[in-house]
Amino acid sequence: MRPSAGLCRLLEDVGGASGLEEACSTLDRRLHELLPFHAMAVYAPVDGRLRPVYGSPGTAGGEGMAGWVAATRRPAFHRDPPCPSEEPAANQAYGSMLAVPLDDGPDLVGVLSLYSRERNAFGPQDLGVLLWIREDLARAVRHALDGREAATASSDPRAVRR
Repeated sequence: MRPSAGLCRLLEDVGGASGLEEACSTLDRRLHELLPFHAMAVYAPVDGRLRPVYGSPGTAGGEGMAGWVAATRRPAFHRDPPCPSEEPAANQAYGSMLAVPLDDGPDLVGVLSLYSRERNAFGPQDLGVLLWIREDLARAVRHALDGREAATASSDPRAVRR
């Protein structure tokens, strides 16, 4: 299977971003060209808990399904029965959600969640797109998170310098 030019451009643009916010907003903008969604969120493990590190406008809500995806390392649709239905963003403002784990080798870097106002908006082909690019996205998010942590440590006067 040959990768589409759109996916290659998306990965190139996200990989070339200089920070987490730029990487995620680039992903948000470029992914809209490929998939039908209204909002996007990226969650990452921070201090032992899954926390939102990026959210496009309108994604204020919990991370119930993203937490399930992180724990099981399995992608999920909002309509999947084993997933928790407490996802506030999906239940109140959105009719559908698709979430995939962002794995970089054995490590979970985060979870990418897409939201749509339409019911049953996501299909197997949409999941296929995210599964095809998730390892590259995980590396880009990890790189951006590592850069953010390094910047925070260098600006903290209590940080130990080596």
